Amino acid sequence: MNAKTKTKPLSLSLSLSSTTTTPLPPHNHHTPPMTTIKFKPIITTTILTLFFFFVFFNPVNSTQSDPDTTDCENRWIHIRNLPPQFNLDLLSNCSSFPLFDDFCPYLSNHGLGHKTHNRTLSWYRTDPLLLELIFHRRILEYPCLTSDPSASSAVFLPYYAAIDSLRYLYGPELNNSFQHGLNLFQFLKHNDSPQIWDRNHGHDHFLVMARPAWDFSQPLSNDPPIWGTSFLELPEFFNVTALTLESRAWPWQEQAIPYPTSFHPQNKPLLDSWVARVRRSRRNNFMLFAGGGGIPSSPNIRRSIRLECDNSNSSFSNGGLCEIV
Repeated sequence: MNAKTKTKPLSLSLSLSSTTTTPLPPHNHHTPPMTTIKFKPIITTTILTLFFFFVFFNPVNSTQSDPDTTDCENRWIHIRNLPPQFNLDLLSNCSSFPLFDDFCPYLSNHGLGHKTHNRTLSWYRTDPLLLELIFHRRILEYPCLTSDPSASSAVFLPYYAAIDSLRYLYGPELNNSFQHGLNLFQFLKHNDSPQIWDRNHGHDHFLVMARPAWDFSQPLSNDPPIWGTSFLELPEFFNVTALTLESRAWPWQEQAIPYPTSFHPQNKPLLDSWVARVRRSRRNNFMLFAGGGGIPSSPNIRRSIRLECDNSNSSFSNGGLCEIV
């Protein structure tokens, strides 16, 4: 039986005039049984799979699971209590970057955006940039949270890296992009319980980055700087697992995650109903977004898809089965 600990509620709320939101709930901390945590250099696939299933499938207003009846072995997660300057305060700049876009309208419903129409229960106008806010909101309902970082299997950093990067990509700090993340490292290493970071030197920490990894991979040696920040090139964060919308092939710490869609069913029956509707529908055309063609001489999934499309068309004289638009 896991005894619940009394913790001070986390005061996380949005007070933006352009959107209506409700406060984020407090951390649902519990005390896991005393176990020895075996250090691993990367967060295991099992933890990430279970975690993403919970975060992306369960609705915001779902009934929380009881940790006394949930198997939390190797699934305990500790959330670092970062100052709001690293997350919620950044949302107040939602209209400050004219060269990018005004993402204030998408902040409602904890980052899901407004409903596409009033009667829908599942469809929202979701901006992928707000994945960090969506993720942060959902993890607060994860049933295996613990206030004891030494007993956790992973430590989550609720840092809105993509939103913070806008000031380097589209704002006045374009020439200082190599500094992206240094203030966060200073806080973790020197200001807030340094022993949490020092225990595994960041190996057990992970964060979500709602932009492709290439946007955070500018070499530190670039002078003058070009596109992107250097967050993922900083040696200080080499051990941290980064969940990015598009990862690079070689860095072990980068794990690719899907772009958020506009489909957010509140429960499994709604999901099953939509799946059944799609299966009953006549679908004469399918669409696949493959991006650009890639470099012709290198292995590339986008190029392979385009070639398969071209090859299928060559077998039919009355028009192909596949069309590239």
